[in-house]
Amino acid sequence: MSTRHIRAVNKSIRARGLDKSPAHAPIVMLAQDIARQMDAAGPNGPSGRLQERYRGALKQLGSVPAPRSDASSPEKSGPNMLEEFMRKWKIGPKYSGGDS
Repeated sequence: MSTRHIRAVNKSIRARGLDKSPAHAPIVMLAQDIARQMDAAGPNGPSGRLQERYRGALKQLGSVPAPRSDASSPEKSGPNMLEEFMRKWKIGPKYSGGDS
């Protein structure tokens, strides 16, 4: 039995970081299941219907936005909006002149 379809799908999933996103688990599992069916197809190859399902799953997998990386999360990319607001309007212990 060939494993070329499941290997290709898994490579695409890892490259886009979808393997680390619980929110994308359903489409990932669907694409993997269909890829396994493609690989398990008999000597005549996969049916036209299975090929259509595989192409559809690949298209859907490709259109899923990649999960945000840590670098683009608000905590890691810079001050949050509250800190920015407080600094702009000089609010907080830093600007009160007290010993807090």
